[in-house]
Amino acid sequence: MAGIRGGRDASAQEPPHPACAPGGPRAPPVERVAQFDTTDLTSGFAGITLSLSASNLNMTGNGTREDRIGRIILVPGLFEPRVAFAPLRHRLRRNCRRVEYFPDRVAFRSLEQSVQRMINLIRPTDDDDAIGIVTHSFGDWVTRQALARSEDHAVTRLVSVAPVMRSGLIPIALHACSGNLIPEIRVMMDSSQAAANLDCGRTAGGGDRVKRLVIWAKADESVRPVSLEHLSGIRVERVAATHLTVIIQPNVLKMIERFLFPDGIPDRRQLQDGENPSH
Repeated sequence: MAGIRGGRDASAQEPPHPACAPGGPRAPPVERVAQFDTTDLTSGFAGITLSLSASNLNMTGNGTREDRIGRIILVPGLFEPRVAFAPLRHRLRRNCRRVEYFPDRVAFRSLEQSVQRMINLIRPTDDDDAIGIVTHSFGDWVTRQALARSEDHAVTRLVSVAPVMRSGLIPIALHACSGNLIPEIRVMMDSSQAAANLDCGRTAGGGDRVKRLVIWAKADESVRPVSLEHLSGIRVERVAATHLTVIIQPNVLKMIERFLFPDGIPDRRQLQDGENPSH
């Protein structure tokens, strides 16, 4: 058994491989396998992943939203019933599954509560929808104060139709009759308050956070236009209308729709089936 090592006869030796025998053929050269630095490749995939994630979150590199609007808030003016927004709401619901009215009084508002209510309404939510707002008359004043005071909001587009920035003839007449009884009229009669936060769409760094459209009525008896040339990111239009008719005119409705949805009306399959609430 001493001649057995590991179950084999130690005296039985296998002949050497020809490649190892003296004077035998040389071993074939070892092929070198190309080595790839996967750092750049990994970084590339990481960049693609981050890019896709940013797209899914509807965010751009500077942290602002630029995706399609998924929610619209309609903000009526002083003494204005919601029915005045009915034609616009009907048109916008072809584009957006959520078109809702701002839940507030139309007169004798508690202004601080109204502004705070709007701040709460425009905060970002889990669904990450970008918000568009359409205001008329004094509704724009409330919205501007809320945007200026919001540290974080989801609003990307604001349409201001005949906005309160300077008083017209009718508020002057109402103030002569009622004094400061009506809070909204009191604000409109104070030129500094009426024009407060005209640059509400700007970021702290001076960028245009909210794209804006301002529509003035040429025959407006309630408000007078204010020059906005010193502000960037604001498109200004003037149409033949009065303060009351401007919000229902077909040409204005079309202008608002195109501004909120510059890429056109989405495919209805993009809107969630059954989710067209009548808020």
